[in-house]
Amino acid sequence: MDGLTFLTKLAGGMPLSGAYYFCGEDPYSLDKGARAVAGITNPELRDMNVQTLKSPAPGEVEAASETLPFFDEKRVVIVEEFDADTANALAEYALHPPETTVLVFVRGGKPPEANPLYKALKKEDRAVIFSPLTERQAEAFVEKRAKENGIPIDPAAGGLLVQYIGVDLGALENTLLLLGAYVGFGERVTRAAVETCVSPSPEYKVFSILDRLWAGNKREAMAELAGLVRDPAESPIGRASCRERVCSVV
Repeated sequence: MDGLTFLTKLAGGMPLSGAYYFCGEDPYSLDKGARAVAGITNPELRDMNVQTLKSPAPGEVEAASETLPFFDEKRVVIVEEFDADTANALAEYALHPPETTVLVFVRGGKPPEANPLYKALKKEDRAVIFSPLTERQAEAFVEKRAKENGIPIDPAAGGLLVQYIGVDLGALENTLLLLGAYVGFGERVTRAAVETCVSPSPEYKVFSILDRLWAGNKREAMAELAGLVRDPAESPIGRASCRERVCSVV
C-alpha cells in the first residue's frame, strides 16, 4: 500500500489495529504517517498511550505492545532505528499483537523485500511505502501548505520552488515559511521572491547546464559549469559529480 492511500483511508475513518511496516525514501511523509497513527489516541491522554522505541530489543517491543491503553481504546507503539535481528525476531509476533495496540515499525529507505518482518506484514497488506512525490504532487503540497499558513503564492513561484529544491517535502515547507516571512504577512510570494531567496540545488543547476547544451549554447553552458565548479558553497564531491555528469554529455 502506498502512503497516500493509507493516509487517505485513515482520514476517512479506517480503524487501526495490529502491526504495520512503514518505509520509504521521503522522511517527511514517514514522520507524517507515524504522527497520523499517533493521532488516533485521545489528545489528553496521548503522552501515556503513545510510546516511541528507538533501537529496542525484541522483548522491549513485546512488553510495550502488551501494555494496556490508559483509559483509551488504543495504544500506539512506534518502533524506530531497529536492526535486522530485531526485525527477524518479531516477524511472527507482529502478526498477532494485542487488539488494543497499534504497532508501527518505521524504517527509512527502500522496501526491504528480503526481510522476514517486512515480508510477513506485506503479505497481510500492512506494509506502507512512502515514496517521494512527483513534481506535480509536490507543487500541490506547496499550494496546500501555503493556504494553510496564510501565505499567498503564485503558481509559477510554487513550481519554481519545486524545481529549485526538488520533492523533499520538509525542505519545501521550511523554505515556504521563510519566503512568507521575507515577503511579509499577507503579501504574495512571487517567482522573483523565489529567485532572490532560494538557492537552486546542484541537481537543478546541472539540468540547467544540460538544457543549454542540448539547445546548442555550449559557451553559455561551459561558463555556467565553471561558475558552479568554483562555487565555494558546493562540496568537492558535489562539484566533481556535476562536472562528470556534464562532461559525459559533452
